[in-house]
Amino acid sequence: MIRSKIVRRLGLLVMSATLALVVAEIALRIVDPFHTGEVLAREAFEHAILESHWEFAGPVLRPNVSAEFLGHEHRTNSARMRNPEIPVEKPSGVFRVAVAGDSIAFGWGVEESDCFPRVLERMLNDGPKPPGIARFEVINGGTPGWGIPGYAYWLKNTGLAYDPDAVVVTFINNDLTELIKTVEGDAAAPDVLVLPGWCKWSYVARAWQNVDALWFGARGDLALALKSNPQVTDPACDLACQGLEVTRQFCGERPFVVVDTLGDEHGSWLPRFVQDLADRRIARIDAFLPLADYQNRFAVSAIDVHPNAAGHRLYAEWIHAWLRAHAIPR
Repeated sequence: MIRSKIVRRLGLLVMSATLALVVAEIALRIVDPFHTGEVLAREAFEHAILESHWEFAGPVLRPNVSAEFLGHEHRTNSARMRNPEIPVEKPSGVFRVAVAGDSIAFGWGVEESDCFPRVLERMLNDGPKPPGIARFEVINGGTPGWGIPGYAYWLKNTGLAYDPDAVVVTFINNDLTELIKTVEGDAAAPDVLVLPGWCKWSYVARAWQNVDALWFGARGDLALALKSNPQVTDPACDLACQGLEVTRQFCGERPFVVVDTLGDEHGSWLPRFVQDLADRRIARIDAFLPLADYQNRFAVSAIDVHPNAAGHRLYAEWIHAWLRAHAIPR
């Protein structure tokens, strides 16, 4: 008798806990305070457009795929680029700019027409054309998840085959994070709860992950992301500059510029970084979007700090001005 009562109570306890989880799951799906729907959509989007490559130890874009994210279509061409199909051989009278970058150059969460390589191309073609130049082409080699090794890999194996007349490379926040982890190990990065695959669909599990991330200060919004980054050290700074110098060397005598979106939120190391680039004769564009009201002015969504169309427009304007001053014949 006692045993059966214990079994019944355990059964009621399990049923009550299950019912509570079901109610919580439904409530979270309706209210979605952590924007879990967008997180799941982002993960499905990443799976649709990215794959591992046998030669490159990291993600590459899948060729000839199309996927929607944040209401915008993202389409790749046969050469694994978010770019219209373009012949490798450069036609006469064409001035080409190759852009090596990550998800920002790729145009994460914006229409292809709004990502800065396409905006830059329109600006160049709408402006004056020097003698001998009939058209400008901007080749977008941006791939989500890439850092300096990816930029160098793409230029060496793909981008330079298009014979660009100038090369633009982005350098952003998570490029530094990866370098710091390389120098100091994974312990330098903030801890984030990793969910097992079987429960990733659950809004309750995702809520717990978000609470854990908030507790450890590792949430993905811009201000907290910058603050939670490990301290930039001299070895990491040196490694960044060395990597950019190697990337530039691949490009030979072509005009080469680094688009630095970091700003001074990383502390006193930035002047040293800027000076080191100058000592290596690497041109730099200061393309920092101000943190003040960033989420409302420049973020693609409430939880995604990738730049929106307005941010891409500013990047294009800054790069356009540099190219006109330093790379395009007058």
